[in-house]
Amino acid sequence: MISAATADRLARSLLAPGDLVFPHRGAIGRVGLADRPMMMSTSMMRARFAPEVVDSSYAYWHFRGVANAELLTMASSVGTPGIGQPLASLRSVQFRYPPLPQQQRIAGVLNALDDQIVANRALLRSADELVRVRYSCLPHGRARLGDIAEEIRQKIAPADIAPDCGYVGLEHFDRRLVWLQEWGAGSDVSSTKSVFVDRDVLFGKLRPYFHKVSTAPGSGVCSTDILVIRAKDVRLSALVLSACASDEVVAMAVQNSNGTRMPRAKWVDIADFSVPDPGLEETKAFVDFVDAVRLRCLAAVRENAVLATARDELLPLLMDGRITVKEAEKRVEGVV
Repeated sequence: MISAATADRLARSLLAPGDLVFPHRGAIGRVGLADRPMMMSTSMMRARFAPEVVDSSYAYWHFRGVANAELLTMASSVGTPGIGQPLASLRSVQFRYPPLPQQQRIAGVLNALDDQIVANRALLRSADELVRVRYSCLPHGRARLGDIAEEIRQKIAPADIAPDCGYVGLEHFDRRLVWLQEWGAGSDVSSTKSVFVDRDVLFGKLRPYFHKVSTAPGSGVCSTDILVIRAKDVRLSALVLSACASDEVVAMAVQNSNGTRMPRAKWVDIADFSVPDPGLEETKAFVDFVDAVRLRCLAAVRENAVLATARDELLPLLMDGRITVKEAEKRVEGVV
């Protein structure tokens, strides 16, 4: 956030709703659409369109598609990617557009898919916070995390990993969110990994202060910089997940981790943490609640994968005119 005085002084760097913003250093090819007044950094460039000529949402999707590749070709490949003459380069990008009503219809189809993805992501965040609040209300007793869970150290060589096996690296986590939204494939793996199964807890041990803890959405393999923690009784998986993802356990992992530049946590650093008594009726009710929430959140993640695939397939077809808006709307009827 900045003050009004600073905003006035740097008025040339202000974004208005509907402006497009592009990095000209670093993440070349990405684009954002401002939905409120904002300040952009000096590593960004702005595009503003006459609203009576170009729909800003249509322009956003255009630059998410073919124009994205054109910007990438303008970036230097030495050191940090950058565009030498940012504004001149942006102005040179070819931008063809249909009449405004058709732009709005095209953007409407793509926005509908994206809006549902955003809604599902909001649901995941809300569910995560709800689980944390419910867990914080449980009384802790004499039980330890190590009494109800254990670390699994099953390794697998890259040659033994199936190409379609799910792979989870630290880059696939969202910070302080227990639901994984994406993962890689075994075909991308070139080194020894750890094996996990459905409902295991994946705990990022490298730089634990990044708070990367999630429930495994199925079986797969993960980076060896991730602890695989398994409930001794599968019925308590939700309790183990909630404990491992709590701020207190992550803080304990940070406090006990070894290394200055690349600190790593160990299972013994958190195994002594006290947890709610698994035998209490309120703990059992909590576990049932989290199990139900987990199923709903995993369904939202799967739905987002379908929505993103449909959106990404329709984007170039709509922009190139290879498919009509009516045909696109028919395709997404069963998705949105």
